[in-house]
Amino acid sequence: MKGIKRNHIHQNENGFTLIEVLIAIAILSVLMTAIYTIVDSSVNTNDRVTKEDRERLQLEIGMMRIERDIELINSPLYYESSKADDNKAFAKAYNTSQSQSQSRLGSSSQQQQQQQQSKNYVMTTHLYKNKNFDNLSAGNVPIPIILNEEKGSLVFLSSANRRLVKNMKQSNLMWVRYRVVTTSTEGQEEEEKNTEAPYSLTRTIIPVDIYNKDLDWGKAKEYPVIENLRDFSFEFYSPEKEKFVSSLRELNKLRNTPRLIRMNIDYVSKNGDELQLNRTIRVMWPEFNSSEDLKEKYDFKK
Repeated sequence: MKGIKRNHIHQNENGFTLIEVLIAIAILSVLMTAIYTIVDSSVNTNDRVTKEDRERLQLEIGMMRIERDIELINSPLYYESSKADDNKAFAKAYNTSQSQSQSRLGSSSQQQQQQQQSKNYVMTTHLYKNKNFDNLSAGNVPIPIILNEEKGSLVFLSSANRRLVKNMKQSNLMWVRYRVVTTSTEGQEEEEKNTEAPYSLTRTIIPVDIYNKDLDWGKAKEYPVIENLRDFSFEFYSPEKEKFVSSLRELNKLRNTPRLIRMNIDYVSKNGDELQLNRTIRVMWPEFNSSEDLKEKYDFKK
């Protein structure tokens, strides 16, 4: 049999030509350029999205912080009447009782003097001298004031305080102040400044010595809650007018017990994205009618 002649692959010593090598290098260069472009685009997109999400997350966290503080506004008027109203109701019931007694038994100068002394006593025992409180409630609890001196400011007593260190001389009560200030641009580059939204909403708390007549806001730490604001305001719902009003003074007797508070936020991110938000917050106290409570307490009968 004739042997079969086979050419082994290693016997062919011919390599790639120069043209083939150049074409392969060109193809690899195109592939590397495309891969680099895709990776760079992905990294830039991730940075941009992360920055946008971080700004929006900070905005949401700030609004949640404000909601928590306002929901837990503390005031005894949410569950009982004021001392002045209680005294007036008591005096009315007392005078009615005295009149009925005098009509049955006759009047005397001694009875009239006792009645006058009792009336004077009743009408002067509700005074409480502290500019941060509006007298006392029927249970002799100080009534904290709520201040709204500007459209973007609000000062109130909240029960949202949390003690960070065990056995600190604090309760769950604290004074809270929100106000709009111009954002500090010290140390920032010119391109980092947000000239379209130069304002910030800041939060300041005083959790100690809350019954002090002179609250030292200057020593309390103030920090921004929401930045990049073009405008910000608080509004308060008036049951009498059936609409939101811009000042607490328009609530008259209900100025220390607002039920609904609305935040109006005009926000502009550093990328130029604009957001107009309206967030309504309800104070977490049940409805209470002080007039009905006093009628039931003193059992007024016609």
